[in-house]
This record gives sequence, C-alpha cells and structure tokens, in this order.
Amino acid sequence: MRILDHAGAVAAEGYSILNLQGGLPVIDLKRSGHTMGALDKTQIDDITNLIVDPTAVTDGHLIFRASMMRRLFLIQDELKSTFDDVGVTGWRTWPADGWDGMYL
Repeated sequence: MRILDHAGAVAAEGYSILNLQGGLPVIDLKRSGHTMGALDKTQIDDITNLIVDPTAVTDGHLIFRASMMRRLFLIQDELKSTFDDVGVTGWRTWPADGWDGMYL
C-alpha cells in the first residue's frame, strides 16, 4: 500500500491495513464490572473492572477484539514483546485484568 501526502504524491510505501475481524468472548461477564449499551444490548458500553477469561482465547490468537466490546483490542504478552522489540510506536497498552475502562 502507498501512503500519499496532501498533494497526492507518494509519501511512503510498504504499509498494510490492520483490521481485526471477528472477536472472542473473553470478558468474564459475571466478574467484570460493566454496563451494557442502551441501544445495542449485545455490546458493553462501559467497563469498570475488566476480568478476562483466558479459556476463551483459542487457536493461537495473539491479537483480537473482545466480541462483546468490539472497540476493545487485546494482545498477548508474546506479541506485545515482539512489537516492543522491533520498535513499533504509536500505541499503548494496559494490563487487561482489572482495567477500569479509562483511556489515558
């Protein structure tokens, strides 16, 4: 993929778009503090104490969305360490268990 500047000239090449498809049911609804969405009752609107169910992560998923909170991306420590080692920038992580839903 090419990235163009404001004038339409090629500014950079060699990029791909990452769009995580699907999701895993990793949020422990019984133990997590959460509020379901007012319009979409299948999606969590707010988390106050995230508890992850590690048994829901299958088939070597290293990065994925939470199926009941699609805006939430989770990354396994193994892949996070690889991103850190190769110098990936422009992102932040927080420990998942106990996360209070705040984006800093």
